[in-house]
Amino acid sequence: MTHMDLSPRLEAILSCFEKGTCLADVGTDHAYLPIEAVRRGLFSGALALDVRKGPLERAEAHIRQACLQDRVFTRLSDGFEALNRGEADAALIAGMGGPLMLRILTEGVADGKLSGLSQLVLEPQSELNLVRRTIHTLANEEGRWQIRKEKLVKDRDKFYFILILGFGADSTSFADESPCMKEDWSYSPFLIRARDMLYLEYLKKKTIEKQNLLDSLLQKPSVEEQALAARIEALKTELTHLQEVMALWESPSGIF
Repeated sequence: MTHMDLSPRLEAILSCFEKGTCLADVGTDHAYLPIEAVRRGLFSGALALDVRKGPLERAEAHIRQACLQDRVFTRLSDGFEALNRGEADAALIAGMGGPLMLRILTEGVADGKLSGLSQLVLEPQSELNLVRRTIHTLANEEGRWQIRKEKLVKDRDKFYFILILGFGADSTSFADESPCMKEDWSYSPFLIRARDMLYLEYLKKKTIEKQNLLDSLLQKPSVEEQALAARIEALKTELTHLQEVMALWESPSGIF
């Protein structure tokens, strides 16, 4: 079968999976990823789950075009709701905001829908620090999923972080790896330790954005002076942390 040309973001997500039996794609949209996962022999079959009928209809059309109706199936589902326990051995939640992703993830854990999984990949598009912190908290409380690895990809001048989770006590702990503060979840220790040059580019871009914002705030007239002062101090702290993290790329003795 001819492979589909995926975007750099989708290719990066697909590369995070090892071979398995069944992939559950939550919020599948066009079902490009489950189709390609089966086409390329990563999985024998896949489930394309979405809470909206419109995306599922598009997904079904793409599945028919790929002649995979007997191996890729769609289901109307709010998160993992329509997934049976043990039905899939891998799951993906991608292309949605962090809070929604966490709601889907925590409900899936509570319902036991993730109990049969050996692979779990997340690609949150907002509030990454909240996602990292919440996963770590859940892992500490229940000894379950933890972040084992992170991957960063640039697609059309946007940066996307992909979190690869592992199950059990042998997973890499995030808390002891934070480069600035134990409770600061804004940075990826995995990408820092790897001296990932794309991550350095991302950090430089964030530094420029925050510096420009700080400069604009410093030029504002002193209205709501207390709130403005607090924001200025917060930005100065963030810029200091960014400089500390970027300096690690030049460290001759290693990152940590």
